[in-house]
Amino acid sequence: MFPPNTPSSIYDPPMKPYDHEGVAWFTHVYPRLLAPSDKYDGQSAAKYYGMIEMLQRPGETVFVPGGWAHVVMNLGRC
Repeated sequence: MFPPNTPSSIYDPPMKPYDHEGVAWFTHVYPRLLAPSDKYDGQSAAKYYGMIEMLQRPGETVFVPGGWAHVVMNLGRC
């Protein structure tokens, strides 16, 4: 999840022809977010912008506040 002050270009860059597919996002965008960058004084964009990462387990509920961008990938059948 990304706080509302995160520029959309950080979490939603053009990925033609894979736009809006979770698995493509985790393959192409996620690794770049975690990589240290001189642009953010050596920290990752994820840390700089305050990305929150979690693994939701069966029976758990996650509240996503309004205005928070998020990406979801199911790891099993659901």
